[in-house]
Amino acid sequence: DSAGRPAIGARVKILDEDDNEVPAGTIGRIHTAQELAFTGYMAQERDKFRTVDGLLEIGDLGRIDEEGFLYVCGRSDDMVIKGGENTFPREVDEVLGALDGVEDLYTVGVNNTKTLLAELHTFVIRKKTAEGDALDPDEMRQVVRDNLAEHSVPEHIHFVDDLPRNATGKVVPRLLPVPEQD
Repeated sequence: DSAGRPAIGARVKILDEDDNEVPAGTIGRIHTAQELAFTGYMAQERDKFRTVDGLLEIGDLGRIDEEGFLYVCGRSDDMVIKGGENTFPREVDEVLGALDGVEDLYTVGVNNTKTLLAELHTFVIRKKTAEGDALDPDEMRQVVRDNLAEHSVPEHIHFVDDLPRNATGKVVPRLLPVPEQD
């Protein structure tokens, strides 16, 4: 879903790793500036914020389509490089989260210590329904394959009873029960 068009007075650009603006539809790092933006901490904590041409890098990845609508793909620190391709666990969650039998889920990238390659692990809480009972990992992978690029298909799908969360309700990825690698 689109986050909409930038508000009046706001500038939003999508930049690549070399700080060049990317073409419409291309995923890159979101940078923004606004006429009324609060800058009180900037002088005190200048090193914590990265700016390019007066635009603040906000830490999110996204794209802007031909009509100027912004789409947020996820946090830049959540991106997984898998098979040389940028992979966004949030996109996997959006596709699989639409399945009838899924109550909740979270996908995370993990480096396999044996192969040294990144792998996606999706942790799924099933709905307590017939649809939840019928969820099949191979069929779920096919749904991802049908909707996203091959590099977005999770290698591992784990059915769990709950997801570890912090006090604000966000999933804590480091507490997910990633199995030991053989």
